[in-house]
Amino acid sequence: MQNEEDGLQPVFSHVEPVLAVKDITETISYWQNVLGFPAKWTWGEPPNHGGVSWQKVFIQFTLSPELATASAGNCIWIRVQRVEALYTLHQKSNAQIVAPIAVQPWGMAEYTVLDINGYYIHFAGVIEKKEKNTARLSPEIHIVERMPSIAEYRDLASSVG
Repeated sequence: MQNEEDGLQPVFSHVEPVLAVKDITETISYWQNVLGFPAKWTWGEPPNHGGVSWQKVFIQFTLSPELATASAGNCIWIRVQRVEALYTLHQKSNAQIVAPIAVQPWGMAEYTVLDINGYYIHFAGVIEKKEKNTARLSPEIHIVERMPSIAEYRDLASSVG
């Protein structure tokens, strides 16, 4: 989309979802102590709005108990580098992990946490490749790293149920 007057295009910096919650202070405490988000801010006394952030991820919360109840079950998806380390942190902090980390068909590892307001938080990232030990392979076997075709993936999925 081009601005006809000056030819400049908009530049996006980030997105901040605003989640309706039942208690701002309790929610921020959960996101800091359980999910690990280090920075926070609040507005109002007592707080009626606030947020947390971690590097380039920003989440806002607004006090609306009725909307929070109606919104339970909605989700947000957060892309992360070194997702395995975050998964370990969430296991240690007793986050309610409702879907364990697994590599998805689109190639990213993903897991899901259910937060205290009923939102599903999906954390996903590419698992960094590790050195493979091929010393025990027969000389006739060659490992080729590539994504399977759609047909190959379907055949594999149907063969393993």
